[in-house]
Amino acid sequence: MIDDEAELLRATSSLLRSCGYCVATFVSAEDFLAAGPVGQWDCVIADVQMRGMSGLDLYAVLRFRQERVPFIVITAMAEGAIRGATHGGLCVLQKPYPAERLLACVEEAIRSSGSRP
Repeated sequence: MIDDEAELLRATSSLLRSCGYCVATFVSAEDFLAAGPVGQWDCVIADVQMRGMSGLDLYAVLRFRQERVPFIVITAMAEGAIRGATHGGLCVLQKPYPAERLLACVEEAIRSSGSRP
C-alpha cells in the first residue's frame, strides 16, 4: 500500500492484515519502486494524490514497464475522472470508501491475476 497520509496508511494496512493479507507500506511511489521487483507483490494499492510521483504516474510507469501487477487507486477525486485518465481496467475507490469495498477490490484483483486460487 502506498499513501503519504500516515493515518490512512496505518488504518488500511491494519484492516488488510486483520483479513490475513501480508502488507508492505510505502509513503511514496518512489519508495515503492526502490523496494525491489514489482513482481513480488500480488496487488498494489496507491493513493492518487501524493507528494512526488502520483498514484496515476506510478500506474503509467508500471504499464510502460509491462508490469502486470493488479492496481487499485484510492482517490478523493471523482471516480469518472480517474477512470477516464486510466482508460478503465482497474479498481477505483473514492474516499471515503467502505472497508467491504476495499476488500472486494483486493480479492478481485488477486483472483483475476491468478496470484491466489
